[in-house]
Amino acid sequence: MACENKMKNILKSVGLVILNLGLQFLVQTVFAAAGMVGGLQDDAALTEWIMDRILGITIISNGLFVIIVWLFCKLKKADLKTQWKLNKAGTGAYVMACIIAFTYSMAFSLFTYDAAANAVSPTRVSAEFYGQWGIWMLALALLISAPVTEEIMCRALMLNILKKSFSVPVAILISSAVFGVMHILAGGVSLVIGAFIMGLLLAVIYEKTKSLWVVIVAHMAANLPDFILFQSPEIGRVAKILMIAGLLLISAGCLWEWIKHDYEK
Repeated sequence: MACENKMKNILKSVGLVILNLGLQFLVQTVFAAAGMVGGLQDDAALTEWIMDRILGITIISNGLFVIIVWLFCKLKKADLKTQWKLNKAGTGAYVMACIIAFTYSMAFSLFTYDAAANAVSPTRVSAEFYGQWGIWMLALALLISAPVTEEIMCRALMLNILKKSFSVPVAILISSAVFGVMHILAGGVSLVIGAFIMGLLLAVIYEKTKSLWVVIVAHMAANLPDFILFQSPEIGRVAKILMIAGLLLISAGCLWEWIKHDYEK
């Protein structure tokens, strides 16, 4: 029975990933069909059509994922406040969570800054395509759509499902690994590693505060460096090293302080 329940919960977690990817594929297919109706025929032109609109596609598919999951839970008459941990938290919890997430994310973004600047970023290409609306589309995707969707999927749903069959550390590792792999198309292997570590931090924050709201806001803070560096000038090597060291020290110090104190209430 225990083995059966474990497999069932693993399949539920896999199902969440399939649903998320399936919705992205569905929305991309709809956009591709619209391009074909508009006269696009060859694969290269269709690929460019989709990549130009990837921010819009991501926002729409994320919105559909949240709506479908919410409706499914409502049909099952699930207590979302309890299951997802939609609990209130003190100001200190939000502040510390945001500092930990932002400083680590900024340090990682600076560490990979040169490679990211030379690479073709799908989000950057799409933001430029949208012109004067690009910055707003980027903000909507990075600061609202992605944090809400990914935290519901990886923490409120997947982490809690896996905890029914695995220890908390193992559940955190698995859900964080999935969170990391989800970012492979956005930045390759380096971003997968960085997102995996961020996933660990966000999972610890979620378990520490017992609040989905806190971890969503922390995720927003973690995505701020992408939004900031999108418009930043060149950064000197020495300045970058000093900034990375300082940010990591701040993140580690706040994490240590976090571990010592109770921020659940």
